Amino acid sequence: MAIHAMTNFGPEFRSYAALYREALNTDTPVYQFLCLFKIIEALRARRTRLARDAKRNGGTYTAPVEQMPNSEAEVRVWLEGLFYIRCEFDLSTLQAAVPQELRGRTAPDVIENVLNPLRVQVAHALFGNSGELPLSSDDLTHTHKVTQKLLVTKCLARRMLKNDFPRDFLNHLPG
Repeated sequence: MAIHAMTNFGPEFRSYAALYREALNTDTPVYQFLCLFKIIEALRARRTRLARDAKRNGGTYTAPVEQMPNSEAEVRVWLEGLFYIRCEFDLSTLQAAVPQELRGRTAPDVIENVLNPLRVQVAHALFGNSGELPLSSDDLTHTHKVTQKLLVTKCLARRMLKNDFPRDFLNHLPG
């Protein structure tokens, strides 16, 4: 996790950073996906709250606009703004980061129509409606889908954190 070492983070960013650290420390793709999706979901709720508070106080709040990159060149630039990696991104990384079917779409569209339905499927597979555990998390039929969408979920969480907390998160990277 790339954050400025001497920054005195506020409690709000620390909450996101703790959940992001939890995602990085797990070795299960399903739990990592759920942690990252929760960050995305919480940032969207935060933006709604900030807009509501600004309106109530007579001000305005403009939420950052996130758009999925469209071309391989745009994906490369997008990744360079999210990850401090000195090696060249290969084609498989570019395709995993932003699969072809997600390119050019808005982040809210991807979140609502791709990631959230997957999150719901995972939650229902894990917990069902009875309150009992219907499946072992090791036997999830959705694990493959989660693994396919894990990098794009991580990228969106990092992009949103960078946009919402520009002084605290990835401030040393361009874009």
